[in-house]
Amino acid sequence: MSSPTITFRLEPAHYRRLTNRAAGEPINLFARELLLRALAEDELAARFEAHLGRTEASLGDLRRDLSTAMQTLLVWQGKLPPEEAKRWADEHLSS
Repeated sequence: MSSPTITFRLEPAHYRRLTNRAAGEPINLFARELLLRALAEDELAARFEAHLGRTEASLGDLRRDLSTAMQTLLVWQGKLPPEEAKRWADEHLSS
């Protein structure tokens, strides 16, 4: 089965840019390659954004864990009462 054909028009300025960038390569093959690269980059960007979201969530969890650990250490060592240890952690470890 053959793949579908896509046709579209370009403004003359865009056509000239495409022709210049193709540098002797058949323009239809070059345009196809540009489109395929753009689609692949779009998919990569979506995966990157999802990964970044998970990383940000993990970082938030890590900050909360660090805050809890610091509060525990400050209270356990007798440096601060629990309320002041929480206040200290909120002031120094918040984003």
